[in-house]
Amino acid sequence: GGNNQSGAINTSIKTIINNGEISNVYGGGDNAGTSLDTYVTINGGKITSLYGGGKNAEVKNTYIEVFEKTSIPLIIGNLYGGGFKGLVSGNTYIDLNSGTINSDLNDGVVYGNLFGGGFEGDVNGSTNITVNGGFISNSLYGGGYEGSVNGSTNITINNGTISSILSDGTNKGNLYGGGYEGEVKLDTNITVNDATIYGNLYGGGYAGTINEDTTIIIDNG
Repeated sequence: GGNNQSGAINTSIKTIINNGEISNVYGGGDNAGTSLDTYVTINGGKITSLYGGGKNAEVKNTYIEVFEKTSIPLIIGNLYGGGFKGLVSGNTYIDLNSGTINSDLNDGVVYGNLFGGGFEGDVNGSTNITVNGGFISNSLYGGGYEGSVNGSTNITINNGTISSILSDGTNKGNLYGGGYEGEVKLDTNITVNDATIYGNLYGGGYAGTINEDTTIIIDNG
């Protein structure tokens, strides 16, 4: 969405994808200067990895909306509210309304994760995830992958499925308030209004640290 290699962008960046096959989508720049807010809307297509932030580039706030038009299947390998080794100085926001978060590798192992934070990239503010529908084939993390969230993580699930098909045919998919080997400086908050989660629900993260409270509210699921 942003510049490649150099230069700052002093306005918001909007990216809309309706179809096609793309390896990586970055809301921000690629090894570039700082960008302001990024807005990424996905309506269809096949994307290996989607980042609200930049690649080795800083952005302010990130906003991702994921839909699926009935005539255009949507498959995303991994989805990150933050960047790829890039800082988000503000907050991240993800709205998953439909579609599939799923990556089928050559070894037959299925991975497909959703992270509120980034891939080895920090978020200075909070992460916010709302799931209104869709299928996440592996796990959902409020935090990042080996990245810190200096604020809180907030997850609201109104509908959708979290499931991973293992080699023995069993289903398993976990929901974590925290990140994958990442720290959350403040608290984690999970509200499940309606969902199907085949694995476990954790207020904390996977091999990560939560410095304040964890809160889980389940109304149905």
